Amino acid sequence: MLILGILGWPGIARLVRGQILSLREQEFMTATEACGIRVSKRIFRHLIPNVIPQLIVNCTMIVKSFVHKDEVPSFFNVTPLIVTTESMVPEIYAGDLIITTRIEAEDVKVGDVIAFYDRAGTGTSIVTHRVQDIASNEDGTLSFTTKGDNNNTEDKKPVPQDKIVGLYRFRLAGFGNVALFMQTTPGLIICVMIPLLLCTWLPEPAILKPIAI
Repeated sequence: MLILGILGWPGIARLVRGQILSLREQEFMTATEACGIRVSKRIFRHLIPNVIPQLIVNCTMIVKSFVHKDEVPSFFNVTPLIVTTESMVPEIYAGDLIITTRIEAEDVKVGDVIAFYDRAGTGTSIVTHRVQDIASNEDGTLSFTTKGDNNNTEDKKPVPQDKIVGLYRFRLAGFGNVALFMQTTPGLIICVMIPLLLCTWLPEPAILKPIAI
């Protein structure tokens, strides 16, 4: 859901803005303005209720297009992940947004930092740790021994090659906390709704026409 929030919110924001711009030109909105109804009342009693149905439908479509039980949502093989622990300090800190790219198991080397499904946990959570050793299995597949830079011991279970999500490329310090905040109600209002509404209600710039001489 964290990744979905990161990847999906720009599309939702464009959707909301487009719907509001369209509704602004409707006759009922013109009538409310002519009647002298306050801007805040026009927004919360007339605009937002008319946006919600379309928003629900499109959010459902976005979720269905992203969610797949066997894969982490990605964009052109790039997967952003939010770090919530300090196991990779000083390389990566809690609250960072990290960028990983899909990689073939054969291309992973000792010393690489990889993101993978945690077999020791729920099996659905993702861990980002450094590769300590690579072993070949009897069936020809590879498994990887990993360890967090800030941990004293290696991870309990080796990582099968089919559990690798991607190779760590770089981090955006603190951006994970921003993404988490944007998924809260105050964050949605501050980061999405307020800017959209401000853009919607700003007066259109005047068009200057040249004067014929």
